[in-house]
Amino acid sequence: MKRFVKPSGAVYIILAGLAWSFAGVLSKWAPWSPFSIIGSRAIFAALVFGVVRRSFIPSFTRGNLLGAFAVAVTSVLFILANKLTSAANAIVLQYAMPVVVILGYWVLRGQKPSNLDAAACVLVLLGVVLCFMGGLGQGGLLGDLMALCSAFTFALVFFAARMKDADRWTTPTWAAWRPACFCCISPLTASSH
Repeated sequence: MKRFVKPSGAVYIILAGLAWSFAGVLSKWAPWSPFSIIGSRAIFAALVFGVVRRSFIPSFTRGNLLGAFAVAVTSVLFILANKLTSAANAIVLQYAMPVVVILGYWVLRGQKPSNLDAAACVLVLLGVVLCFMGGLGQGGLLGDLMALCSAFTFALVFFAARMKDADRWTTPTWAAWRPACFCCISPLTASSH
């Protein structure tokens, strides 16, 4: 009898990267309202995390609640931004998150960035400037601003995950249930775009 071999962490990272890479394109392509997409994604995520954890009941700690709040708001901001600007801008601007984390550690904890960190910040900020320059006058400025805000909430996910009482499985489970309520208040209707 063959034994089941558990996939390595690298396999999970590749699968997550593939799924994540389609998030912007599929959200843009879906003919639903942004809140229908947010709610549907959240329900799917909650079910997957519940099955993987073997429990659908999250634990309530400060770290988990802060992380869940940050994940939920990041998801909402990203989907709204994706509907209001290009998928590329939404993704690139959200990934200004490392700059926020590096500067946050410097300001809040006194951890001065290394030369590599500083160089990464400059490159990311150049990408942000290019997104705004390319998006001005094309009706996507609100979406660009939402995507940039999602970089801050995404950074909050990172900070919450470092809290002593945060649990890597509970935070996303709890986060998924929060935006799932959008499915209840927003019917699956065609988007006005």
